[in-house]
Amino acid sequence: MAKERIRAAVRRGAAPLGLMFQMAARYPDFRRLWVASVLSETGSALSMVALPLYVIAVSHSYALAGLLTTVGLLGTLIMRIPGGFVADRWERRRLMQGAAAVGAVAMGAVAACTAWHPSGEWAIIGVAWSVNLWVAAAVAPVQSAAVRRTLPDAEVQTGLAAWQAQYAAVMLVGPLLGGLVFEWAHALPFAVDAASFLGELLVLVRVRASLGGGQAAARGPMRCFAGLLSLCRAGSCGCFR
Repeated sequence: MAKERIRAAVRRGAAPLGLMFQMAARYPDFRRLWVASVLSETGSALSMVALPLYVIAVSHSYALAGLLTTVGLLGTLIMRIPGGFVADRWERRRLMQGAAAVGAVAMGAVAACTAWHPSGEWAIIGVAWSVNLWVAAAVAPVQSAAVRRTLPDAEVQTGLAAWQAQYAAVMLVGPLLGGLVFEWAHALPFAVDAASFLGELLVLVRVRASLGGGQAAARGPMRCFAGLLSLCRAGSCGCFR
């Protein structure tokens, strides 16, 4: 009956977030992954807007704020390339738990630096924040693949669509909250981000479904770039023409 209600909601054009709540109520492990994702993404949205604001407030350098943001985002782009390989090669549950632990430590370090050294420890802040983004980018395909393991095949497409709607909603609200929290205390957005990663880790420990991964990898270090190389050879990127 629950599955029929979900399909009927899709046919009626129900709001994706409403579908998310319905599916979360139906599938416990999907709900746990969803809660973990909301926690980490909300914290990340706060720190994403807070970091350049902090850099500008302390250094009065717009260039430095732009540089740190660019380094972080460029790293996420590069780290997404081997993401699919990582999702298949290692056990996904442990990868997500490890990424949450790294995020908690990295953002905790950023929060401590901003609170105890108002002048800014740029090397520590920049490296810790960038590492957090890079690790999160590397495991993003892991999360997507794991979500598929918590839903029946007939519900995967609907679940992933609702998941993307939830991500978009967090990205819309998060920057506003980040600015408000930053105005209250400069270190607070980073502390909240660290706490959100810790909460994500605690929720992930409760996931019971087998999330896959751990497959034997094909030989060769270029295996992780197989998808990109295939696109290039097909001429989609124009790299081999």
